[in-house]
Amino acid sequence: MAAILGPVTHGNCPAIDTAMDTVPAHPRIPYGEADFQRIRRNRWLYVDKTRFLRRLEEERYALLIRPRRFGKSLWVSLLENYYDRFWADDFNDTSAGTDIGRQPTGEQSRYVTLRFNFSMVDDKLETLEREFEAYCLVELEGTLERHPDLFPEAALQRILAPPSIATKLSMLFRYAGDHDIPLYVLIDEYDNFANTVLAHHGAEAYHSFTHGGGFYRNFFATLKGGTDRTGGGIDRLFITGVPGGAVHGPGGGVPRLRDGGLRRGGVGSPRRSNCRRLLYSGGDELPTGAHRRRRS
Repeated sequence: MAAILGPVTHGNCPAIDTAMDTVPAHPRIPYGEADFQRIRRNRWLYVDKTRFLRRLEEERYALLIRPRRFGKSLWVSLLENYYDRFWADDFNDTSAGTDIGRQPTGEQSRYVTLRFNFSMVDDKLETLEREFEAYCLVELEGTLERHPDLFPEAALQRILAPPSIATKLSMLFRYAGDHDIPLYVLIDEYDNFANTVLAHHGAEAYHSFTHGGGFYRNFFATLKGGTDRTGGGIDRLFITGVPGGAVHGPGGGVPRLRDGGLRRGGVGSPRRSNCRRLLYSGGDELPTGAHRRRRS
């Protein structure tokens, strides 16, 4: 079982965190909190699943499909804090007492992470593309500005010059590949607004941006380009979504994704082929009721 930390335990017995002076007798249960660093710094109860990072590192590209409230966003936050070089100085404090803190993998603080959370995109159909572009641009600019030593002003202007987010990302991936900058792309709730559109506006509206030349399909086609060629730019890619029902991947035709999760209560580490299916999915197959959950 995963250890329960409050902030640190071994088994079920609380122990003093080496990074903290005192430990509260009854640590707060951080329901609804998904910021790994905030949970650790406030000494809230934390179920230590950091050992699964080793298993995840066996795959470069992973797609995690799990129900809502499963802890996917907290896991993505853990990935960002562990792998992003920007948080290197905080590693000892946030990882003290955890499995990965006692025995790091050697990959910690090595990457530039580019993190998206598509639940942040306003899902109004009439402004969807504009909101998607604006949100992605905010995240991209934030990532570049956190690493000025890797992305000087001239590089910043070059990457951000193209009009669309897909082309901006292509420029980023090319620049990262040419300059040996390891990128880790994190996408939380990839299916969030697409699922809402399909549920409330139907298949035609859904297909307008997930098929053909739709902006959402182009976004994932750009990720594919960053993973499938030498010097493509993306070293690692991790994506989360929810199971069943409406969403079958941008481009359509991705039947109910399955994954080989980490067993014994751990955060799942999906097989690489499932992420490939998401990136390579074609635009000819319409998601239908055949993919809906069966009634018990």
